[in-house]
Amino acid sequence: MKAIVYTSQTGHTQRYAQMLAERTGVPAYSLKEAGKSLRRGEEIFYLGWLMAGGVKGLKQARKRFDVQAVCAVGMALPEQGDREKLARDNGLDARTPLFYLRGGYAPRQLPALYK
Repeated sequence: MKAIVYTSQTGHTQRYAQMLAERTGVPAYSLKEAGKSLRRGEEIFYLGWLMAGGVKGLKQARKRFDVQAVCAVGMALPEQGDREKLARDNGLDARTPLFYLRGGYAPRQLPALYK
């Protein structure tokens, strides 16, 4: 894996990406930074926040990079069967590992559309 790439709106996903980078020695980049720092097709681990069942930024990351695994960061505790639905809703096949981490809600850091 070449890098950890993330999209974060309130900082929760960014903190997870940075913790993972520290523990693995693999650099972490925001999706915007990754577009400038990594070559097209590089293998990445992608982390994105959840909104209405979609992992934000995943489509853009998949267009540019070879996404090897995905971590969704959401507010709710995961329910049994949610991971399968989340994978289907985001176009992930059974070979792509999908993880879920609990984030939080920070309304002051969200644009009105996302509140």
